[in-house]
Amino acid sequence: MSIIEKIKENFSPEFISELATQLGESESRVSKAIAVLLPATLGNICINSKNENILKAILDIDNEKISKNLLSESQQNTLVNSIKETLFTKEPEKLFSIIEEHSGIEDSNSKIILNTVIAAILATLKNEIQKQNIDGKNISELLNEQKSLICSIIPAGLSLESFGLEDKDTPVEKTLHEEKKIEKLQKPTQKLPKTSNKQNNAGFWNWLLPLILLGLAAWFFWKFYEKENLPEKIKIEEKK
Repeated sequence: MSIIEKIKENFSPEFISELATQLGESESRVSKAIAVLLPATLGNICINSKNENILKAILDIDNEKISKNLLSESQQNTLVNSIKETLFTKEPEKLFSIIEEHSGIEDSNSKIILNTVIAAILATLKNEIQKQNIDGKNISELLNEQKSLICSIIPAGLSLESFGLEDKDTPVEKTLHEEKKIEKLQKPTQKLPKTSNKQNNAGFWNWLLPLILLGLAAWFFWKFYEKENLPEKIKIEEKK
């Protein structure tokens, strides 16, 4: 199972129902907001995989506390708040505007949901690091492995460009660009079979030649039969 799928497990129907109740929003709206924030947040973390503040936050986050009570812990956690400032220093309002357009949730509630998404991502990454015994130097490699999957979780109607991840010099875009190239090369092209002139000519002679041979055989047979049945007088004259 990919890390993205493990992050998604934090947002069970029960959790979404609890969060929606606290925010006074519908579960559908909360789910849509999370669907926007997940690729936007993880994408920014992957791009900044060598940022010391992000790496430190992953190592220092209390994943057990967050796993037990994601909703309350995510709002009080100082690491989550500091990382939020690191990830979304450029045009944070643009992200909240996208959330409002996509889900109908306003800024104040979007910020609460953003905290839960950041906390869930950090805690899941910490869990994975502990399970795989990854040291601090190799966390960046773990994040790099997630880059190619980010595009697959972007909601319909949005793109990498929507989240400011469209720059072709960024690792995410490079990875996706290369994968699209490979996919194009590997994708088989369906072409209708072409009938060549040679094939047409062969087909033509295949049915015409037997007719010609049959005609010639009939002509020789007729001539032979005609000669055998000539009157006797004509035959004698022919002998002379």
